[in-house]
Amino acid sequence: MDPELDKVEFDTIMFDNGDYYEGQVIGRVPHGEGTMYYDDARTVTCKWIYGNPVIGKKDERIPDEGSERDRVLINDQILYVGYGYSNETITQVFGVSSFIRGIRLHHDRAVLLSMGEGVYQDGSGWEKDDDGDDIFVYTGEGLDGDQELTAGNLFLKKSAGKGVYLFVKRRPNEYVFHGQVVVKRIIDDAQEKDRRGIMRRVFKFILCRI
Repeated sequence: MDPELDKVEFDTIMFDNGDYYEGQVIGRVPHGEGTMYYDDARTVTCKWIYGNPVIGKKDERIPDEGSERDRVLINDQILYVGYGYSNETITQVFGVSSFIRGIRLHHDRAVLLSMGEGVYQDGSGWEKDDDGDDIFVYTGEGLDGDQELTAGNLFLKKSAGKGVYLFVKRRPNEYVFHGQVVVKRIIDDAQEKDRRGIMRRVFKFILCRI
């Protein structure tokens, strides 16, 4: 239950750039259900959390890190762990390419998209390792043949001290934010089938929430 719900009102907010919002607000900030009407004729109707568009209900299966650690500030935008975001929002917030791929890089940041919808269908995703840590096993990029330690995979190998942010696909154009993560260890000789059904070597990055 949101402790601020008793402060929610309905209002219309006009922005200097020509955009306007109609819906629930807190203190003249979109918060709750509402629609943003953009000057370029786009509209976005969804749930808003303190000005940020989110999709769907919070996923309670993501490890709880406490209220202060369950929101992340990126380029003056706050993202909330457990809530879904569109590809467009992810692209705008992180300044990455809108092209859907597993690892998208921008300077010293990496946005990881775990594309397997089975993560939500079968309840897998986070698990406990031998140290008792909550871990997420992320498969490196490369759909066919042996994966190589280049591009995004190489970035993850050398990502200590850099920003790495995990999103998991829940349904088309809805990616649930799992927070900022670090690479705990790498399995570089895992075997699994590629999209053609041929066995190949893949990199498995063992991720932990920061």
